[in-house]
Amino acid sequence: MLLADPRYPMQYSLMSTFTAEPSTILRLTAPLIGRQIALVGLSVTDLYMVGQCSAEALAGAQLAGNIWSTISLLIIRLMIGNNSIIGNYGGAQ
Repeated sequence: MLLADPRYPMQYSLMSTFTAEPSTILRLTAPLIGRQIALVGLSVTDLYMVGQCSAEALAGAQLAGNIWSTISLLIIRLMIGNNSIIGNYGGAQ
């Protein structure tokens, strides 16, 4: 029953929803994908430049990058958790 059948008019809107959703999601997530690619490129460039100095500097930069990633992910997780709390609070009013 996946093919469009005139006896079931609901399928037409369902099929159009499925084809419209991926383009909408891609349009909304394109800036996030670009940001992530830019951050990876920045990290690679930083490590390449620091690696030209010495092994100790490279180790320090890598350690600082790991600490920054941990802090950044913790903040992002807290923000994601706050979304549901704020949404429940706003919906209860």
